[in-house]
Amino acid sequence: MKTGTNVAISPAGDRTASLHGKIIRIYDLETGEILYTVDKYPRAQETFVLCQETEVFVRSRNLPKHRAIEIWQAGELRHTSLGHEGEITALVISPDSQVIATGSADTTIKIWNLETGKLICTFGSHLTWGSHKGGIASLAFSPIAQTLALQQF
Repeated sequence: MKTGTNVAISPAGDRTASLHGKIIRIYDLETGEILYTVDKYPRAQETFVLCQETEVFVRSRNLPKHRAIEIWQAGELRHTSLGHEGEITALVISPDSQVIATGSADTTIKIWNLETGKLICTFGSHLTWGSHKGGIASLAFSPIAQTLALQQF
């Protein structure tokens, strides 16, 4: 397996996704086989993550006036969700594989249903413990998905 410029590994450690030119390849690490591929969106900045124990792949797609998250299953696009006004800069799936959290340069955190792609809620800087004033650089769920931590720019 060659190394891509972007890479993600599933929480179980059995799959990896990596960008190779204009194609994102999802591999089974045990067999080395390509499970499926997803085309990179032209001219977009992308971030992606793999879900625990399923063939779910989630990516953020940032174009100058279009920001979206896409939920893929076994190589098929299931949902495209819009909502952030600024670039999506953080993306994480909860350990129980129920929700996706996205953070943005617009200072918001959005929680999405992984199965439906629907927006559950939005947290602005005034709704978080300790509050934040900058864009979201990274997000992390606690192991039992009861706490979501953030790092701002």
